[in-house]
Amino acid sequence: KGIFFDIGAGVGYWSYIFASLGCKVYAYETDKELQRFIKNVAKQNNLSIKVFGEFKRFGDVMPDFAKIATDGGEEKIIMESIEVLTNTKIGLALEVRNETLYLVDELKKIGYKEIKRFGEDNYFVFFKK
Repeated sequence: KGIFFDIGAGVGYWSYIFASLGCKVYAYETDKELQRFIKNVAKQNNLSIKVFGEFKRFGDVMPDFAKIATDGGEEKIIMESIEVLTNTKIGLALEVRNETLYLVDELKKIGYKEIKRFGEDNYFVFFKK
């Protein structure tokens, strides 16, 4: 159990998995049709998922784990959240591309450890503190 942020939720795949495991899920997706889709699937399957538009920054509610895959917005989210990430132990799954691979080093500077990396051009990198 815990709190999961699905930032760049898409069709909500990660949200459904974490909600089915009993987590309180906050899905952030800017596409209105995908928001409706996630809400419908959650309702049909009795899953606890709150759906929001654009992710602004970490604030009042802090997740135990966050997946960030926003088709290019990952850099902005990480860099604007660096202070919060420095002072918390949020587990992360981050999508990076060759041009944003430096974000791995930025997270390591503030105490994150890379656990696993998948992919070749687009990577999914898992971190913990």
